[in-house]
Amino acid sequence: MKPNKVTLTGFAGIKCGVGKDSITLDLDAIREDAALVAFVGPNGCGKSTVMDNLHPYRIMPSRATSYSTAAFSFYDWLSQPEASKVLDWEVGGKRYRSMLNFKASGSRRKTDAYLYEMVDGDLIPCRLPDGTTSDGKTETYDAIVEHLLGSPETFFTSGFSAQNRRPISSYGNAEIKTLMADLLGLESIRELGKRANAITDGIKPAYQQKRTELNALDRTRSEADGIRQQLLATQERLAKLNRQTPVLKDAVKATLVAVAKAEAQAAAEAEVQQRRLSLEARLAESTGRKQQYINSIAATLRSTESGHDSAQKERRTEIEQLERQKAKAKTEITRLEGLILRAETIHAAVKRHVDLQVMIDNDRRDYDALQESLKGMAELEAMVNKSSVQLATLKTQGSAAKAKLNELHARGALISEVPCKGTDLQGRCKLLGDAVSADQEIPATISTVEKLRENYRATMNRLEYEKGQRKAYADIEAKASGFLDSMRQLEDEARRLAPVVAEAALLADAQGQLAQWTERLAEIGNSITAKEKAIAKADAVLQEELDKIHNASTDELQRRDQEILAISAELEGLPAANGDLLSGLKAEQQKADETWKTHEDSITSTTATQKTLESQLASIEQALSNGVQLQQDVKRLEDEIAYWTLLGKACGNDGIIALSIDDAGPTLSAYANDLLLACYGPRFTVSIRTQVETAKGEAREGFDVMVFDAETEDEKSVTAMSGGERVWINEALTRAIALYLAKESGQQYQTLFTDEADGPLDPERKRMFMKMKREVLRIGGYQREYFISQTQELWEMADEIIWVQAL
Repeated sequence: MKPNKVTLTGFAGIKCGVGKDSITLDLDAIREDAALVAFVGPNGCGKSTVMDNLHPYRIMPSRATSYSTAAFSFYDWLSQPEASKVLDWEVGGKRYRSMLNFKASGSRRKTDAYLYEMVDGDLIPCRLPDGTTSDGKTETYDAIVEHLLGSPETFFTSGFSAQNRRPISSYGNAEIKTLMADLLGLESIRELGKRANAITDGIKPAYQQKRTELNALDRTRSEADGIRQQLLATQERLAKLNRQTPVLKDAVKATLVAVAKAEAQAAAEAEVQQRRLSLEARLAESTGRKQQYINSIAATLRSTESGHDSAQKERRTEIEQLERQKAKAKTEITRLEGLILRAETIHAAVKRHVDLQVMIDNDRRDYDALQESLKGMAELEAMVNKSSVQLATLKTQGSAAKAKLNELHARGALISEVPCKGTDLQGRCKLLGDAVSADQEIPATISTVEKLRENYRATMNRLEYEKGQRKAYADIEAKASGFLDSMRQLEDEARRLAPVVAEAALLADAQGQLAQWTERLAEIGNSITAKEKAIAKADAVLQEELDKIHNASTDELQRRDQEILAISAELEGLPAANGDLLSGLKAEQQKADETWKTHEDSITSTTATQKTLESQLASIEQALSNGVQLQQDVKRLEDEIAYWTLLGKACGNDGIIALSIDDAGPTLSAYANDLLLACYGPRFTVSIRTQVETAKGEAREGFDVMVFDAETEDEKSVTAMSGGERVWINEALTRAIALYLAKESGQQYQTLFTDEADGPLDPERKRMFMKMKREVLRIGGYQREYFISQTQELWEMADEIIWVQAL
């Protein structure tokens, strides 16, 4: 995969870094022979944001917690509701364009993802072999990208060293096997294992059900005897209840006869009872009329008191309002008297305020004149910054050209040293041909170096002149700052005097307002006195009305009480009815009826229990008769589970895949050791182990990277090495995977990416680190690597530099 051009719009890293909503980076403009290209700029300028988007996967790897699109959201890294990414890239000789559009409205988010093939200037939607065409859906887009480039896990593990990425040595057993299965093209075997496990999972519920039924049969054999004994006990209880039935029926008949006799006796007492009911009705009516009278008197009292309270409340509210007006009048009188006493101070403040305004206007005129002189300062500052950037660029380009000239001299010097010069092998010797080619490039390179030196000296002279001009502007700016400080001090004093000056307008009318408020205060006092007298008079009138109502109601209540006492005396003189006997007999009849109903319910319940037990016993006997067939079904399902479980394990991580990884381990180790030997010398040698030893000394499936140190002759896990040493080993492993993809599996990404992987290394190791980058490009046949580093010496070792701030 080779990126050609990218346009990013609405990304927070770009907005914060370079202050732009959109940038475009044309990578085709870089010269073709530039193998190492550095992204350069201060921290936070957006370098990682640009590099994270130089691939078509919907992930920014330095911001993602894993290499799955489900674990990453672009919306966390956008600066505006609508954003986009447009990337032109190529693979396999074909050119493609990825177009990602992001829209956010409140809590709603929508992503459109399109992938086109660029054919003769036309954009044609990409298609999968099964006919699926890019339609803007993210699922379709991801499927087509993975079809063209492979899984994102493989790409970001081998070809893209993101910032803060997990080192290979920290991968667990399952993770490394998943990665290696993808590298070795074993996904079809893994899928076969998954299908076998799915079949096993599908059979297990049926097996568990049959197994449960078989276990249940064993329990039901012991339950059958218990049910038979419960059935015998139920039959005996039912027979006993049937024997009690005639006795309970006779008891019910006896209570019916007794109640009938008592009711006949009660009929003879009906006339007395009628008189009793009549008197009770009159008593209730008299009592009710008395209560109605009491309620009417209470309503009259409430109405009278309510009207009085309402009027009194209104008068008290008016007094409260007058009291507030009285307090306000006193406050205004005090304020006006104070204002009159401060007349001399107010006049002095007005005069000083006028003088201050004159001085402020004079300082503002001087300040504005100096500001007019400073208008060219911003343009001069931009020229200084531009010259500084050009000077740094020329220095980098000069260092690169000088290094190339030294390399050409070294290669050209081999013309006189190679043993095949002047022999028959001269025409076929690649070393001699390379030396001749280098010797021919030397004049042009010398010319380039001289031209860069001349440009550097001219730029340095221009920068010194511009810095001198900037000093003159600084003197003017200091003088203007003095005028500005003076204006601020005068304005602060004017603001402090403003409240006093504002009182000058009030001072002229103060005497007249003071007389008005004094008169108003006297009027309010008279009104309050009149309202208080009205309240006292109303209270006296209310008490007279309440006394009249109380005297009238007392006589009427005495008359009504005498009437109630007369009716009660006649009612008490009537003979008592024999109602208790009838009530007792009816209670006995109800008890006999309840006993009979309980007896019938017991018969019904016991009969139902007998039928239930008989049914359970029949069901158990039927289930026991089917036990042989159930045992055969359980045995057949056990055989099926064993077969599919074995197949799933054989096609899983610990089966065929583990054996294939064991075969690939030596090849990966060889690539890593070649890189370590070429760049760091023979000190470290790595080996990949897929069998690890447990605490008991037994071997089990695992993953570890062992490193042999030739200086100490010790072998230890990479996790026990220092931070800088781990960087060498992990970077060698990462690039070994990339070389394995390119050489063994045919998966060639063309371009590599590295984001600040050299941080823990010392200066010497950083230079070796750059040497390893070129060795990886050479061995793997890669065209280019883009890298980010905060070490200026490494920038100068790059073939091309991209200043992110200048985009």
